Amino acid sequence: MQENEYVRLEFTLTKKIKIIRLSESGYENGLTYGKSSRESIVSFLDLYGKIENWRRFAREMWKLPLEAIRTLDKWTQEDLYRHAEQAYEKRINAVPDLNKYPELKGMKEYIQDEMKGMAEGADLSFQDIVFYRFWYDVYQLLKGHAKWLDCVAPGCTTVIFRKTDIGPIIGRNTDDSIDWIPKMSYEGCFPTIVLRPPSLGYSTGPIGNEKGLIMWGSSIDYPGEGEPDELFPVDVGDLVMRYCATVGEALEMFKRYNMFTRRCSNIALVDAKGDAAVVEKSWRHIGILRPKGDTIFTTDGVAVHPETRHLLDNSSEQYKFHYQRWLNLRRLTEDEKLELTVDSMWKILRDHTLPSPICKHLDRMPSFYRLVTLFSGVYVPGEKRYMIALSEPGPTYPCKIEPAEFRYETPW
Repeated sequence: MQENEYVRLEFTLTKKIKIIRLSESGYENGLTYGKSSRESIVSFLDLYGKIENWRRFAREMWKLPLEAIRTLDKWTQEDLYRHAEQAYEKRINAVPDLNKYPELKGMKEYIQDEMKGMAEGADLSFQDIVFYRFWYDVYQLLKGHAKWLDCVAPGCTTVIFRKTDIGPIIGRNTDDSIDWIPKMSYEGCFPTIVLRPPSLGYSTGPIGNEKGLIMWGSSIDYPGEGEPDELFPVDVGDLVMRYCATVGEALEMFKRYNMFTRRCSNIALVDAKGDAAVVEKSWRHIGILRPKGDTIFTTDGVAVHPETRHLLDNSSEQYKFHYQRWLNLRRLTEDEKLELTVDSMWKILRDHTLPSPICKHLDRMPSFYRLVTLFSGVYVPGEKRYMIALSEPGPTYPCKIEPAEFRYETPW
């Protein structure tokens, strides 16, 4: 099989799964990524790479205070990209102690070459790729400048049934701006297999790596904590999927690379044997939660581990909103009558219990929370299948749409 070959899926639309073969060359791999991902990169830049959209989001979705809006109104399109370039230069030159972090040897040159290849492969400028990779630093800059404490970043919820008759079952709601709905398609959600040479770590499939480790995250913000000590642009989560086979190995990697976090997240992990954990990761702190039974979950905007919860204002309206969803998830997953099946997972993802439902409809959200559920998915890695339902313009949310099912094969 050759680069970007295709393997047919068992799917009603008879679409195909994409195979991307990587080499040890950052430039060649960037070229491959750029060619295969051009449509998604361009869609992202059309939405988040334009200053006029940032101004609109500041008022409508992010709900920035007047101070931040005034700052943003002074920025030009060039300013938006310039801030991303400054973040890139700062981070790429912050090479850490390679004796302490041996996995990062040669990574600076690799990242630089990869980005050059992505620009050529996607037929975009290098500045476009810099913004695509470092836009979140601009977001953080604006947030910090405004002393903005009530951040609304992309959301999401992950639920794991870690041990069932068919292996782990993973449920996922992905939440973001309603502006994404017209841009979504089942074509864009088709699974991709990335085959890496052993020197670059494990290969990854549609929902995990070749060793069966699966990881998904939800956004959270910790105001006022400041940047981590290590600024080099490698995320510990990326290293986990490349080098870890089990949840135990992943947790050790998270601890050792604690300061390497490009964004704060709540991260759910499960491996092929059903071991599972949730990692609540701020810029500088890490809280690890282990399941008490056969389920575990995480959602956006809330931390419950003592190491991370104390960083948040637990009395704020925002925290209480998210904590209500966390309590709802606990109620749903600890129900003694819960059967650990695919159907049960769909019921959880489609829960609409107020005041903070799992499936988020814009007209049911408080004024400070402007995100919606873009798509819902249930994944059964042991059977190599996953089911997804996408929101449609209108909007019609995933809870009202019959899921499409994908079946796939992997080369390992």
